[in-house]
Order: sequence, then structure tokens, then C-alpha cells
Amino acid sequence: MSWATPVKCERIPLSFSEELLWRTEREAATAAPFFDCALTLVIGWRLSNVPDVKRLTQSVSAVLERQQLLQSRIEQIEDGVYRTNGPATGNECRLLDWRDAPAQDDDASAMALLQQEANREIDSAVGPLCQSLVIQVSNVEVVLACVFHHLVFDDWSKRIFAGELEAAYRAWPFKGKRRLSPLKPRHADFVRWEQTQFGGEAGEVAAVAMMARLAGGSGLRIASASGVGRPRTMTRSLHVSASRTAALQAAGRARGVTLAVLFLAIFADALRSVLGSQDVLIGVPIANRRRPDFHRLIGLFVDTLVVRINAGSNVDLEQLVLHARGRVTEAYQFQRRLPYGAFVRWKCRRNIEAPDYPFVFSFHNRIPGEEIQLPGVIARDLGLLVGRLHKLAEVGVQVAWEGAGLWCVFSRTERSDNFIDFDQLVEHFTTSISRFSSNGAVGPANGIALH
Repeated sequence: MSWATPVKCERIPLSFSEELLWRTEREAATAAPFFDCALTLVIGWRLSNVPDVKRLTQSVSAVLERQQLLQSRIEQIEDGVYRTNGPATGNECRLLDWRDAPAQDDDASAMALLQQEANREIDSAVGPLCQSLVIQVSNVEVVLACVFHHLVFDDWSKRIFAGELEAAYRAWPFKGKRRLSPLKPRHADFVRWEQTQFGGEAGEVAAVAMMARLAGGSGLRIASASGVGRPRTMTRSLHVSASRTAALQAAGRARGVTLAVLFLAIFADALRSVLGSQDVLIGVPIANRRRPDFHRLIGLFVDTLVVRINAGSNVDLEQLVLHARGRVTEAYQFQRRLPYGAFVRWKCRRNIEAPDYPFVFSFHNRIPGEEIQLPGVIARDLGLLVGRLHKLAEVGVQVAWEGAGLWCVFSRTERSDNFIDFDQLVEHFTTSISRFSSNGAVGPANGIALH
């Protein structure tokens, strides 16, 4: 497939996922979030044995120039929402000299700085949507921080950024005006491909089929951000030890399901218990990088599987696990025909009322290759920090690895018109985790801790 030649300051429509997040940010009363997300994300590393800070800052600027959407801004005009890519200046990475500042040589100070950067909102209408900063704390040690608007970044993008930075650092000093070879395809090519792939009559047929599949599910609505302030959010967290996690993995294998599907079934069972409903819609975010040639692009590609769990009341948890496996497979089949973001765009443009999923389940798998590897440099990953959150789902559960164990974070939007017994849901979830990880033994849930 041939790709378009880039032009300066070109105007490009938003992708389906980008438009969904943009609507959530600007028009939260009419948009369904595809996962509980932050408007701003920050990645950071502490780098030692950096002999030439100029080499590092120019390498970061080269990555931002190559990944053009990072220097873009968003504008709304009469016929839609567009991204305008700005020209690279060569000075996209700021340098701060803190060598004379006191108490800046520890990780606590670095983390405080990163959180401060995360809390600074990026105005998408002004841009750029990525801002990078190198802080020199000694003659050979720096902190690298990159602040991204969520419209241009997802979990997979951190791996790509690390690889791009390594390539740029090795290529320095740069020769010629263009520091790195241009990307083919670019993010703009992905958007054009997406619009062509899921438009027309086939997209219309798939959207109507999606409507029919979701009709009647859940019966609850997404929490609106309109009215007096935003709804408050309650949170609880659950830590599952390494030994319990290994037992859960074995339980999943014995039933022919992944750990993610096992946790999804447990979450669905807890929802059925507290709602008294056997039919629930759950949104499950997926990476959505459909083609290998899009794997080198930084950007927001995430889409949603809308999983409908509608087993009967006589179905126990063991049977529900198998039911969930089938429903996930079904959801993937629909999502391959039409991304959820495309479905939302379709119904919004036609002013069609359609069910939204009020519950979000997110399982964060490990993504290899996130570590920065620069020649002669010792790098310590400071992680990924988040800014202001949009927690608009009725109930969300996020599961993430920590070493060989797992953290489960529960969130619930407090609304006077839709009461959910949050404590009962968390208790039900915890009991099921204990059951699947104890090999049938009855006793205290050692290795499972609620916070």
C-alpha cells in the first residue's frame, strides 16, 4: 500500500479513538469513555553517565520531529474535528540546569517534579500535544520527562518512544536538515486507512448490527460530567501476592482462559450480585494496532471491546467463566468489523440513542521494550504518572502487574440517582479471587490484601 507524502502544517481528521476521547474531554455529557483515563500522561527516566546533554536533547527533538502528531494541535471547524501538525523547530526539548539547586539528586525529588508536570494540563487547541524536558542535576546525571496529552499516547507508545530515542541517540551527530528518516507510514496514513476501511455501506451495516447486539444491556447510564461539578469517585485497591497470582494463572489454564478473561468473569459475577441483573455491558480496552506497519507509530490507538454478559441466573461462576470466554470472542468479531470509536461517531452524527456500557474492566499486560538503552548511559525508569482523571464510568476495575503479583484498583462514581453497593462488590470480587487461588481450601485469604 502506498502512503501519502507529508506536507507542512497539514490538517488531518481525528482517528475514531481520538475523537472519542476528545468528545469525553469537551462534551462529556454526550460521550462514553472507553476507559478511565487521564488527560495528561508523563513518562520519565533518571539517566546517569550522560557526558553530553546536548546530544540527549537533540535526540529527543529528533523523535518529536519524526513522530509528527506529537507537535500537533486540535481544532474544531464546522464539518468536524481536525489535527494540524506544526512544523518542527529543532528546539522541541527544553533544558533546565538544576546543578546548583539543593536536594535535587534523589528519586523523591524527581518523582515530585514529574507529578508537577503531570498536573499541568495541555490545551489541545493550542498544542503542542507533547512537551519534553531535560533537567540536569549534575555534570553527568539528568532527569528526562516527557508530558503527553492522552490524545497522542497510549501504553504501547512508551515502548516505541524508548526505541526511537535509542535510534536517534546512536545516529547523533545528525547530518543534514532532517535528523532522522521520515516514518512510512505516518499516523496520518493510519487515520486515512481507518476512514476508508470502516466507512461506506459496510460500516453502516456493522453499526446497525452493533446496535442490535447492545440493545437492552445493562440499563444504567454513563455518569454525566454536566451539571454542578463532576461526580466524586470512590476507590479501593486489592493486592494479590505472587503465589496467589500463580495459582490464578493455573486456574485459568485449567479452564482454557487467560488471566484477563478469568478476572473479567469474576468482575461480571460481582456486578450481577450487586445489581440483581443478569445482563451487563462491560467495556474492555484493547491495543487495536491492527497492522504490523502501524506498530512503530506513537499515538492513541486504543479501542474498546463491548462485552455483553447475559448468562441466566442459574449460571454459577464456573460456568460464567466459559460464558465470558465466548462473549469476548464475539466482541472481538464485532470490533474487527467496526471499532467502537467508529460506532460512537456513527451514532453521534445521526443523533441516535444507543446503549452505553457503564462498567469498565482494564487488564494491563506487560509490554516488553519500555526500558531506555542508550550507549554508555545507566537508565532508571521512573514509571508513568497521570494527571487529572476522567473517571466517568459507573464502576471501573483496573488490574496491573507489580512484579510477579497483581494490583486491582476499583473505582466507583458517586451519584445520588444510581446507588451501587461498592463495598459489597469489592467483597464479592475478593472472595472469588480467594476461591480460585486457594485450590478449594477454606481459610484466611493470605496473600490477598484490601486497601
